[in-house]
Amino acid sequence: MAATEVTQRARRDELDREDEETTKRWKRGEYAPDAAVVFLGWLSPEVFGPGKTVASNPLLHPVDPREGGLEDVRVLYGDYDGGGITAMAMKAGIIASASRDGIVRLTRRAEESDVLEERAVLPVGSIVSSVLLLDGGSVVTGTLDGKVRRWDLVADDDGDSAVVVKYEVGLELDLSAPVLCAAVDPDRRIIVAGTGWVEGAAGTAYVFNLEDGELLHRWTPHMSTRSVVIGHGQIVTGGIDGSLRALSLNSEGSGADAFTFSADTEAAHLEPWHSGPVVALAMREAGLLLSGALDGTIRVWDLEAEEDEDGVGGTGKALYALRGYKVWLGSVLTDGRRLLSDGCDDGVLMHDFSRHKEGS
Repeated sequence: MAATEVTQRARRDELDREDEETTKRWKRGEYAPDAAVVFLGWLSPEVFGPGKTVASNPLLHPVDPREGGLEDVRVLYGDYDGGGITAMAMKAGIIASASRDGIVRLTRRAEESDVLEERAVLPVGSIVSSVLLLDGGSVVTGTLDGKVRRWDLVADDDGDSAVVVKYEVGLELDLSAPVLCAAVDPDRRIIVAGTGWVEGAAGTAYVFNLEDGELLHRWTPHMSTRSVVIGHGQIVTGGIDGSLRALSLNSEGSGADAFTFSADTEAAHLEPWHSGPVVALAMREAGLLLSGALDGTIRVWDLEAEEDEDGVGGTGKALYALRGYKVWLGSVLTDGRRLLSDGCDDGVLMHDFSRHKEGS
């Protein structure tokens, strides 16, 4: 065996061991004590590195969103509206962000600059609760007027900063209730959307074919379905009442026809509940789920935990909770090693699970 091969295999083994140790620290709740806090303004999407802003554009959303908007955002934030942009996504150097003016703006970092330059504008016409960026350039939006849309790229800039990127609506679904959340599974080619309570009817969760919009399944997990994530063979939803439920996809392979739902398929409850609306969900490898609520709590769950002698686990076991925010929390993200969450008066808090606590 060549020396290069031996070195590469040794490095892979080392990385595997590091991943295993990081997963163990996630499950034990052990993270570096010097978590970084970065304070951001609420009008501007910003890309930041350790301790500094890499790129921003304070002119993208120039109107104070708390001055009013197209719809009542209390369906999203209750009485704790911090005034920030309502949805953001980032993929392959492109950032999509939306405020209260019914417009999604796509930006990217200008070459050799710290400015986010605008590349495209999507005239959605309603407050955007969810924006998702897909491979190939398509964008999925969910809005408070009840619409889910897939916007397809029709004219790329090919790297020319002087050319404006153009999009057109390739798919539009009307759910007849405010869309509070959405998620996409690119392998199964599905969109999952959750709606809010309206006119005496509880909010509904839907699964659609990403290509043609065919309705594949619907259920009512909460009074209002505020957040959703897909992963580990499950669709997990978070409710405005603090509850979480997990629906098994019962799938094999890939594509929208690779799974089925029976008439008696029910979503399992995850306990304990949060004491505020569950506004953010994220998946991490090794069967871990992260949930964040407006009560300022982040909870880490093990979706693959086996049921113990007391009947705990099986569907999803709560491992621990992280607290310390003030009243508002908006997003929870992870790259596998670090946990990023916003809140704390427009701050972003980072917990690093790739390093030991001091003395551990």
